[in-house]
Amino acid sequence: MITTDKAMVVGILESTSDRFMHDVSSRLDGVTVEFMSVSGAKFPIERTYQVVVDRLSFRYPFLRELVKGLSLNGTYVINNPFAVQSTNKLVEILVENRLGLTFPKTIFLPDWLSIEETDGLVSPPYTSYVAEELIMDARKTIRF
Repeated sequence: MITTDKAMVVGILESTSDRFMHDVSSRLDGVTVEFMSVSGAKFPIERTYQVVVDRLSFRYPFLRELVKGLSLNGTYVINNPFAVQSTNKLVEILVENRLGLTFPKTIFLPDWLSIEETDGLVSPPYTSYVAEELIMDARKTIRF
């Protein structure tokens, strides 16, 4: 058994049917382990896990950018999301935010492949949330 002195929350970015990750999580005593579930993320991403075990982001751009955001906000990520080439838009937003620069409102949505192939890990975005965010932002910006 692996033990820790401090309560820790670990997020697992893998299908809930993955036997290996269930075995690993069963050996972590004193650690809260959760299989992550995401449908979209507003940036900058808030840190909800101290550690994320990433076993899927190499395949899905949405998850890769999400894990990069978590990493830049202080989450320790097992498997490096920066090792795979992809768009850097979200990394640029996080850097701009840290530097105090303004950036356009960004809602990062999952691609359909990651929704269909991840066994419930990634779900379709809540269209009402996305619409509300965009409408509220437009009302503040556009004056008639």
